[in-house]
Amino acid sequence: VDKADILGVSMGGMIAQLLLVKYPERVRSATFLMTCPGPGNGPQLPSILYYAQYAYKARVPGGSDASLEDRIDARVRTKLHIAGDAFFDEAKTRERAMRSLTREPPMSVMSPAKKRQMEAVLSARSRQDALRLVEETSRVPCTVIHGDSDQFVPTANGVLLHELLGDEISKLVLVERMGHALEPENCPHILEAMLGTFERGVAKEETEG
Repeated sequence: VDKADILGVSMGGMIAQLLLVKYPERVRSATFLMTCPGPGNGPQLPSILYYAQYAYKARVPGGSDASLEDRIDARVRTKLHIAGDAFFDEAKTRERAMRSLTREPPMSVMSPAKKRQMEAVLSARSRQDALRLVEETSRVPCTVIHGDSDQFVPTANGVLLHELLGDEISKLVLVERMGHALEPENCPHILEAMLGTFERGVAKEETEG
């Protein structure tokens, strides 16, 4: 594969940005969903109150000795806090939490993989300076998709990412009432934006011959 259409969600969007700025000659188009340009999970961070509420909802009675049901309840509470209630499906969230937690070590309260993910996100360096150069150099077609109700990675981060890339190569799509989660109700809008990005990438490639 000489060139790829890349897409990244949340932390995956941060990784996709690195691919774009480090290997632009291998990227035909790029779509970034509910992500940020850094540093960490910012620069626009959630409020202290939001963090405090998240920490409170993530608490599990009994700690590492908690029952599976209590651990599932904590997963559901935190997922609702991140995703918002506009499209939240508690039954499906509970089912996914059950599958996830039964695969993890018996004493696990938070997934070891989730801990590593958070460490990687919080320690990530800013990509803002490199992103500013994309419009002048590789001019890879991009789309930034963000929920207008995302408080976990606040919407302002998606807007900033779009502005860093520039209007000439980037399109900004704000999805109404979407928090930090992909739900079936939002998929048609997101898919349409993604396909549009792919088409712009193909068109650019054909023009360049």
